[in-house]
Amino acid sequence: WPGVTCGVAKVGVLMPADVGFVKSISVSNVCPAAEELGLECVLPPSIGTLDLTESLYLAGNGFVGWIPDEISGMASLKALYLNSNSFTGSIPPGLGALKKLEKLHLNGNFLTGAIPQELGKA
Repeated sequence: WPGVTCGVAKVGVLMPADVGFVKSISVSNVCPAAEELGLECVLPPSIGTLDLTESLYLAGNGFVGWIPDEISGMASLKALYLNSNSFTGSIPPGLGALKKLEKLHLNGNFLTGAIPQELGKA
């Protein structure tokens, strides 16, 4: 699959060096066959290098695992749609560092714990 790497029972999206200049990313069906192949589709920590991206739409892709705290490196982010995946764990407190964030959609996942206080300070 173009743009996808396979590892030990995991699938991750490749992040080319020049993708950091992209203002808006909308991706669908990244992991449609991963489950059939016995693989997991995870959001890589390198997502945080997209510091100029303003909108990230990854809803409904089948991502599993945790939301990487490195996402807090996306300093220009205004809209983040990670809803309708299968993320687990807690909401990263680092999301509170995203001072420009106006829209945050995390519903439809398996997140646990309290909403970090840092989110209210952004």
